[in-house]
Amino acid sequence: MFDYTKEKQIVDEIGGSLRKLKKQELDDIKGEHQGVPEDYLDFIGEIGSGDIYDGGYKIYDGLVKPSSIYDEDTAEDLEGVLFFGDDYQGYCVGFDVNDDWKVVEYDSSLGELDVIAESFSEFIKAKLARIKSVLDG
Repeated sequence: MFDYTKEKQIVDEIGGSLRKLKKQELDDIKGEHQGVPEDYLDFIGEIGSGDIYDGGYKIYDGLVKPSSIYDEDTAEDLEGVLFFGDDYQGYCVGFDVNDDWKVVEYDSSLGELDVIAESFSEFIKAKLARIKSVLDG
């Protein structure tokens, strides 16, 4: 199990509306997506999914296929990507299941997909630290 103590403190400080996923919901995600990273499951199980900083960032309550967000051609280009969040500004973040579940970010305005972290825990720790830094001014 990953230690998200510091991240929990940041989320509590900056606010948001997060809901911890129940064991059955986590088991359903595991069953549907074999190999899903444990650090991701730990986060949504311990801290939750939903809005971080009320509309600043959203963590979905499961993994979302590109076809649920984008048109057919774009979704086809993003085959093998499962999204777990977005910034409400055109950037979706998810896992590239074909590249060891690395964290990728898709910029819908440019149509570019980039690896931004080796793991979910690396990604979320950096994301929360950035949000806190901006808010602290």
